[in-house]
Amino acid sequence: MNIKKDIGRLLSRYGRQVTLYFPNQPAKNKTYKAFLQPLRYKNKIYLEGILSEIGFVDEGHYLYIGPAEPSLTDLPGKTEIRADGGNERYFVKRAERVYNGEQAIYSWAVLQTLHEGEKLWEL
Repeated sequence: MNIKKDIGRLLSRYGRQVTLYFPNQPAKNKTYKAFLQPLRYKNKIYLEGILSEIGFVDEGHYLYIGPAEPSLTDLPGKTEIRADGGNERYFVKRAERVYNGEQAIYSWAVLQTLHEGEKLWEL
């Protein structure tokens, strides 16, 4: 039984396509499958938002479950995760790798949405 391979099969079968996007180094971009799930606002710790000219904009937070590689723990500051052909943009608020013994078996992260025109390095 290889847990890492089992998780990889689940991700490739049921995950959605995401791209680890490096704006200044497009050759490093990597596309793969991962799970993105909206975080439920059970305890309101993620209820942040911004007031724009047209009204309140929700700062949505998402749970990310992806392969152990690429690791999201030490990404350069401007790195984004994109989905839906680049129409959905996220940045990593917190990331960890999950281990079984000494082997990293998947990555876990909390992502926050980036809105149109918003640049990660301006946050």
